[in-house]
Amino acid sequence: MKILLVTAGFVPDGLGGVELSLQRFAKWAAREGHEILVYRRYDRPGAEDFSFHEEVVEGTRVVGVNYRFGDAKTFQHLVENAAHKRAFAEVLAGFKPDVVHLHHATCLTTEIVDAAQEAGVPVAVSLHDYWLGCPRGQRMRADLSYCPSIEVERCTRCYRETWPFWFPKEPDRAFDTRVFGDYQGRIRETLDRADALIALSKFTQRVFARDGVDERRIEIVEYGLDVELYQGPRRPERTSSARFRIGYLGTLLPSKGAHLLIDAFKRIGGSDRSLELHGPVLPFHQDTTYGERLKRQIAGWEAQITLHGAYAPERTPALLAGLDCLVVPSIWYETYCMVIREGFLAGVPVVASNFGAMAEAIEDERTGLLFDVGDAVDLARKLALLARDGELRQRLVQSRKRVVTTAENGAQTVAIYERLLGARRR
Repeated sequence: MKILLVTAGFVPDGLGGVELSLQRFAKWAAREGHEILVYRRYDRPGAEDFSFHEEVVEGTRVVGVNYRFGDAKTFQHLVENAAHKRAFAEVLAGFKPDVVHLHHATCLTTEIVDAAQEAGVPVAVSLHDYWLGCPRGQRMRADLSYCPSIEVERCTRCYRETWPFWFPKEPDRAFDTRVFGDYQGRIRETLDRADALIALSKFTQRVFARDGVDERRIEIVEYGLDVELYQGPRRPERTSSARFRIGYLGTLLPSKGAHLLIDAFKRIGGSDRSLELHGPVLPFHQDTTYGERLKRQIAGWEAQITLHGAYAPERTPALLAGLDCLVVPSIWYETYCMVIREGFLAGVPVVASNFGAMAEAIEDERTGLLFDVGDAVDLARKLALLARDGELRQRLVQSRKRVVTTAENGAQTVAIYERLLGARRR
């Protein structure tokens, strides 16, 4: 089968859950005899918009279009762009895939779905975050308040704050309402036209269903992990320390809640405990100050709290082997949370927010501990309990947990493709 995977970014410059899961699937599918092409967006200074770049990344052929928003004149350019559609159609015609799988259209165009279907190719669309409905992706505003529903007043106020250059300086309700309607209408059309919709968790399925998508159309396919990295001879040896080592792995964004974890640690921290934060600090839309804010928060605690910076994904098992507890303090819904499963595989007790897909991943006090989202005091209580109760830590580690393998994820995904092809032939 010829499979065209579409994404906003790809490894090695993109190392989030979408990119890493896509890379694992591409490698697995190639081993199974499928022909894979990844189509992505590049951000190459000096290169013309809509010029192509091609490379091979760890055995996977990747072709992409350069785009730096040179032609973006209206808010609707976030989701509709005829030039993007033409660029994708050119690659589509050259590769002639059996199926297209759109993983992320941000910085590209939702018209990828139209171009594929006009060429007679079925399209699966994955719901990796909430960008299809919330252009910020996480249903969270700049002040870190989350949005349980999509509404004209709140959303257009957020649109204005994030993209002020596309809006009149003075509030204009008629203009805002039209922008909201056009954007949401295009998103709904894209979701309705997709031949298959794929979510990572039941929680995400429910969120989209709550916004009007037919829940029966959304299939659940969890991320697959390379479990062999945590088993047998390849598994890193656990290290020991006189300190109780609390850890965080992932990108450092306000929505990921590292500041909350630092606050909690400072409530219970001491010379016999440490906090290890691993991951790059990334901009949160226009906010580029988070890294400096974390450093100020840590000031005076450098002996116990360390910002280690970015790490290569292949180091994840070794980093987890050097922790006594893993914390996932996100204050946004999440759609899956790969790092929770990596903690399970590494045999590290996991503490996470009782929110969104994280709460779905953990059975409280059996497979991990949950704390009230956004509550540093409750998180501190859970960390203090875990630090002093060795029996609890052992029970959490030894509990049976389900983690989907790369092969299981691949087989389930390909089965969806085969069904779409069968329906198209009929």
